[in-house]
Amino acid sequence: MKHFYKYLSGSLLLFFLVTLLIIVNGNELKTSFYFLFNNVLNKAAPHGTCNSCHINHTSPGTQLTMVGGNSNLCISCHNPSGTASTMPFTNAMKAIPGVSGNSHAWNKNAVNLLYETNLTTDPEMLLRVINDTIVCSTCHNQHLQTYPPFLRTSNTGDAMCKNCHTTRDIQRYSDNPANKGSHPVGITYNVTDPRLNAVPQNAMVLVDSKVECSSCHSVHNAVTNDGNLLRQTNNDVLCKSCHTYGDHMGMTCARCHKTHNSDKGNIFMVNNNIVTPSSGIKSVVLTAENGANSYADADATFNGICEVCHTSTNYHKHDGSGGAHNNATNCITCHPHNNGFMPSGDCTDCHNIAQDNGDGIPVGGRRAIVGEFPLANAHAHYGAVLDGASCVICHDMSAHQSGFVNLIDADNSATIYHFLKPDSLHSDPDVSNFCMSCHDSNGATRLTTPLNPFGIGNIAPNIASKFSGTLQWNESYGDFCWGTEGTLRGVNSHHDISNADQLFSGAKLECLNCHGAHIAAKSNPIADPFNLNTAWVGTSNGFCLSCHNGGTGPANPGFPVSVKGPTVALRGLESCNYGGSPWWVDYRWSNTAHGPNSKRGWGGYSGAPQYNMLCLDCHDSHGSYTETNTLGNPYIIRDVVNGTSYVDDGARYTGPWYGPPWNTSGISRTVKITITGLSVSWAGAQGLCNVCHANWYNASPMSHDCEGCQFCHGHGQAYGEYDFVGSNDAPCPAKKQVVNGDKNKNNWKPPLHLNKD
Repeated sequence: MKHFYKYLSGSLLLFFLVTLLIIVNGNELKTSFYFLFNNVLNKAAPHGTCNSCHINHTSPGTQLTMVGGNSNLCISCHNPSGTASTMPFTNAMKAIPGVSGNSHAWNKNAVNLLYETNLTTDPEMLLRVINDTIVCSTCHNQHLQTYPPFLRTSNTGDAMCKNCHTTRDIQRYSDNPANKGSHPVGITYNVTDPRLNAVPQNAMVLVDSKVECSSCHSVHNAVTNDGNLLRQTNNDVLCKSCHTYGDHMGMTCARCHKTHNSDKGNIFMVNNNIVTPSSGIKSVVLTAENGANSYADADATFNGICEVCHTSTNYHKHDGSGGAHNNATNCITCHPHNNGFMPSGDCTDCHNIAQDNGDGIPVGGRRAIVGEFPLANAHAHYGAVLDGASCVICHDMSAHQSGFVNLIDADNSATIYHFLKPDSLHSDPDVSNFCMSCHDSNGATRLTTPLNPFGIGNIAPNIASKFSGTLQWNESYGDFCWGTEGTLRGVNSHHDISNADQLFSGAKLECLNCHGAHIAAKSNPIADPFNLNTAWVGTSNGFCLSCHNGGTGPANPGFPVSVKGPTVALRGLESCNYGGSPWWVDYRWSNTAHGPNSKRGWGGYSGAPQYNMLCLDCHDSHGSYTETNTLGNPYIIRDVVNGTSYVDDGARYTGPWYGPPWNTSGISRTVKITITGLSVSWAGAQGLCNVCHANWYNASPMSHDCEGCQFCHGHGQAYGEYDFVGSNDAPCPAKKQVVNGDKNKNNWKPPLHLNKD
């Protein structure tokens, strides 16, 4: 108010002088005086005339004001119903840091050690500190608009904030080692620094290209209401609005840092005490980047910021155990913050040797992964250099070294598949869901090049569609000629990788039972089922028979670890196949039912040419779904089968049926095996058998009229041997014969309707 009196008395003196000059100089000076006086009053707009706030006599306030108390006077207008209702203030808005309020507090002590405030040194502001208390007019000049919005003095570079919060007016620790504790202000935002976003995100702002107090804080009407006057909620998002720092093992920014520390004990705003993940509250001392009291100086206190949390690392554990490793050096040099403190070199720098921290998770530690990759021909990124950028396409690193393998869904970065190798790699959430998220029709949609995830032109093949078939069939087959038989085993149109498939059949398989994510190559995508870290070097038939060999019987099928067979046991293709005369040959099945070790190789059969068929000639290892065959085929029979390479081997003997000449080959066409009740159209118009045996099918009324080929020629059964549930006894049962569907007779003859000339 003293200032007001000075201002008023000066104005009155000016008024009398000008009046005197008017008498002398006339109307010209009179006009100039009115212009000057009106200009002074206009600078106070919109606060109006003097009597808007002042009263000459019996005033409630001590400074001739109409309301007692400086702040009360301001609020008398700055309230929801007052003349300044567009900028209202209430006492409830006063900030109590960490509690409530969204405007800078008033009627508070100017000096507060907890919030690091001090008495202002600005003479204009100091005149308005009433009884050591800050009020509205400490910062605002209600009479002049020289420094909008009605500020008492210039606030360039947030000078007014820094004048009261002097201890927080600091730059970087690297600029001055004494600058500890608080977030630096007054520094230019480096748009090229990889530790920073190109520009601040969300609600953060720069002040003349610098980081200042108001970059994070709003003096009045902050969007938050916790008393911290922040431009957005006080969490990791606020910090990462500017910083590109990665998370470290699930720790939040505030777990290690406090933006404003009252004691300034540690550098980089590191807390004096940290709540560790598994060891309770630990005191932390970090006063230097190297030497004593640095990140991990390995002294007897083990209170470095890198030591207090670690319990399972190779080095610098909280109890002092673990080997020596660059003690008292700057850990950030190799483990930068913006990389989540992961080694700055590359994933390959560490994973080119075995990693074992001794905790037994996983047993034996991490393998030397880099050595598993066929580097010139590796899965997905063949033809490109293997580096850490390749690894993080699939691997989530936020919980690195936790003992788990975390994989990122190709379509949703928020979906993480969490595995503890090797056991949980084949349990829910199953790894096949992860594989299929990329190997589908739209690829990895979370990436900028979805169908080209590594950005080097290698398109991820659409495998997921093959698994879209919905056929679920309780195996029972035959036709009106032969009746029906079967195991009643649950059979899907593809290998059982989905939960629905596994629930139906009881079997369980995952992509990684056949493929190795690391060892797979463009030229050889499959792994040894019994050693998934090694590429398969055998034949494709041998690979299939790794699972389908029958083991030592239905109770012991000999599956690789983590592969589970169906509820009704499989009969191995190496166990009881064609076990009755005249097709019996003592062999281990190395070529399939049509190879030289099978009936084709028996000299007394037909004299047909010997050749090796592949399992994959008839079967698609991924499934048989197509848009025109949405159910898919049983036993993952291919949707298109090419029989042109194979001679039609219809029987060559005298009788009513003559097979085609030995120079007659099969055909190539679409295969769609339909199931109607208990009948399966193996030899139907779109069946499988007549792709290779097309001419025999046309020459033989038996084959033409009866479509249940599998009744006699199924995998895992002898000719004429019934395969009902419970008949899978060992050794292989003797051949049974039937008369017109009677299963109890041994003098088998063709059904009457087939006994034709």
